[in-house]
Amino acid sequence: MGEKVVLEALGVSKFFYARTKKDGKRQVVKAVDNVSFKVRENETFSLVGESGCGKSTTGRTVMRLLEPTEGKVLFMGENIMDRKGASLKQLRRQMQMIFQDPYSSLNPRKAIGRIIEEPLEIHHIGNASERREMAISALKQVGLREDQFYRYPHEFSGGQKQRIGIARALILEPKILVCDEPVSALDVSIQSQVLNLLQEIKDSSGVSLLFISHNMSVIRYISDRVGVMYLGRIVEECETARLFRRPGHPYTKALLSAVPEPSPNLRTERVELQGEVPSPLDPPSGCAFHNRCAYATPLCSAKIPERQEVETEHYVECHYAKELLRVSQQSHVLAQPAVMGRR
Repeated sequence: MGEKVVLEALGVSKFFYARTKKDGKRQVVKAVDNVSFKVRENETFSLVGESGCGKSTTGRTVMRLLEPTEGKVLFMGENIMDRKGASLKQLRRQMQMIFQDPYSSLNPRKAIGRIIEEPLEIHHIGNASERREMAISALKQVGLREDQFYRYPHEFSGGQKQRIGIARALILEPKILVCDEPVSALDVSIQSQVLNLLQEIKDSSGVSLLFISHNMSVIRYISDRVGVMYLGRIVEECETARLFRRPGHPYTKALLSAVPEPSPNLRTERVELQGEVPSPLDPPSGCAFHNRCAYATPLCSAKIPERQEVETEHYVECHYAKELLRVSQQSHVLAQPAVMGRR
């Protein structure tokens, strides 16, 4: 993993607008709210959180499949928001995406060889013979055979379809891959094959990954660093091993406690969240997590917490992050700190 930053999001927000049925007033849905992170060269940076937290919207926004409401996205130090037309098309060669659903992301009317060749045609790379050779090479890279070149998507399993999607994304030799829940629709045994394939490709080609998932076990396996999202915001960000060893945000602690232990002899404290995820149409005041947090005080409902560095490259968006981390280090569980009190 290098120190060179390939992709950087700076205060990126994506808002959608809706009208209520009762009064017709326009309401704002803050799907992504002031999100910042970096993806370094040959690194896997992951976004994790519950469904609806804004992970996929963040991925699509930094790819400019959705236009951001606010903020900037830097690719190799250049603000890609300034790119338009042919200039933006040229940038697409360097930023590719693997989609969540391997079934709907492939055109059922085209043979897989044509599907993989299509990016080369769009970017006018090579002649017909050269494109075919490059597509066959991409097929072999993801563990498929040359004789499968003329088959159609319905002839393949879910795992094979996702491999085809990976081959299509890799054929332009991008610098970064945005992987939007690439294994969530697959069986567990197939998930491991696809994850191992992505890891091998990253190690051999040096490509960076922005990996999006709700599965903490998958995140732990493939990630170098992790950003934990809740209701459109990154509430914690740090190196993967540290996150699993010493979470600094109560929401991260709850996510980790829900991961099943492989051994029945291992016992961990289960943190049960109260209530449901708030509606993004009507989010809570202050910290969006305060109405489900056992450590919340009146300050939490009155003021949005600032992002603070509690340790080197360990960022937490919580008023009491340092106190919680200190208590966690002493007892290995997040006990109720006396300095906070109850609401």
